[in-house]
Amino acid sequence: MDNVHHISSCNPYRQRLEGESDVEFVARKKAELEVKFQELGLDRVIAFIVEPVVGAALGCVPYVSGYLEAMRDVCHNHGALFILDEVMCGIDRTGFMHAWQAEGVAPDIQTKGKGLGAGYQPIAAVMFSEKIVNVLYEGSGQFILGQTYQGMPVQAAGALEVQKIIKEDML
Repeated sequence: MDNVHHISSCNPYRQRLEGESDVEFVARKKAELEVKFQELGLDRVIAFIVEPVVGAALGCVPYVSGYLEAMRDVCHNHGALFILDEVMCGIDRTGFMHAWQAEGVAPDIQTKGKGLGAGYQPIAAVMFSEKIVNVLYEGSGQFILGQTYQGMPVQAAGALEVQKIIKEDML
């Protein structure tokens, strides 16, 4: 697709320069995203999507400390959304309900899935920050969302029970 662009992944094992610290590595990644914004045109980038712990593509490679904050800052400096794909790594799979909580870098939009139902039933969700919800409410005063699989009471009940167990058993 000609409207989707990429930067290199956050893979210190493969990409770190000799003697490069985490801070230097993150600064280089931040600069790479900044260059991509400039290259595409600041008024043409709507969002940056990142998977905090990359699954199948890299084999469970986590982000480097400071990376999420750096990427979010570039996005917010240019009015773009910061989106986290936590379908694989979210819902307590990193020791936190959301992988971003390790550093307190909340996204504008977050996807989640696999851990939500603990494998009992397929279920996924999208979470929006208050900033996004407020924009959606501005036009009509309500948030209307209609999707093919929105009416899934059995899956929702199963996911809720999984979350209760995780909390009660302090998993």
